[in-house]
Amino acid sequence: MPWFKVDDGLSTKVETTRIPRAHRPAAIGLWALAGSWSARELTDGHIPAHMIEELAGTPGDAQRLVDAGYWAIVDAGFQFVTWGPDQPLREPTLERRRKNTEKVANWRSRNRGTDEVTNHDGDQLPTLPPTRPDPTTTSDEVVDVHHDARAGKKQGYSSEFEEFWSLYPRRQAKKPAAEAFARARKKHSLETIMSGLRSYALMNAGGDKTRIKLAAGWLNDERFTDEEQLANEASASKPQRATVTPIPPRELAECSAHPGYPPSGCPRCAEDRMGGAA
Repeated sequence: MPWFKVDDGLSTKVETTRIPRAHRPAAIGLWALAGSWSARELTDGHIPAHMIEELAGTPGDAQRLVDAGYWAIVDAGFQFVTWGPDQPLREPTLERRRKNTEKVANWRSRNRGTDEVTNHDGDQLPTLPPTRPDPTTTSDEVVDVHHDARAGKKQGYSSEFEEFWSLYPRRQAKKPAAEAFARARKKHSLETIMSGLRSYALMNAGGDKTRIKLAAGWLNDERFTDEEQLANEASASKPQRATVTPIPPRELAECSAHPGYPPSGCPRCAEDRMGGAA
């Protein structure tokens, strides 16, 4: 199934801004539906006039697309001004389908004598995948799909890797991650890897997962050693709380005859001496 590709800059393209805002949603909606229809029908961007109404458009919407520079008026309809090579073209698509049909026929011929739906291993006959917007599936890729479908078994993973995988903040591309983990374990201890992982997961908690490295790349680059070192440095750089040793209060000397007055130069003692002299 071919795909009609839409540029992520469609909303700000010069052609789009030429369409009055009041009519822009309807005109661009017609443009998108017409592109999808042409991709499926393999008309190479040609839209017959009778399809405008079928695609929920109006002659005014079509004329606005022409005025904006998206379409051109041709015999019996309209033509996308820019179609190939980004959009699916009829001849290459049909040729690709023909080759895919031959690949399936050859596969069935090699497995003649087995059930028509399953092969000797009981695997389902592989179904050709639909094309994707980017990249386009090639006939060589189809052969690889057949091979993997026949020979692929459920991949077993070690308990150590499963523990690692359950904590990694972006769980995509598991098989290459497992292979990278096995290589890392030959050089580093599980604790070293897991310690770095815990620090990395903590630093990226709540963040955009698309900015997190895939596990295979993170392991191949031995980033876990960076994260472990950062964790150790962070722990060492934490300010230490000062220990305060209380100082016992000093015992103040006082006059034995007059408590609360200093023993040397006690004013009360001086008054007593002056009174006795009188």
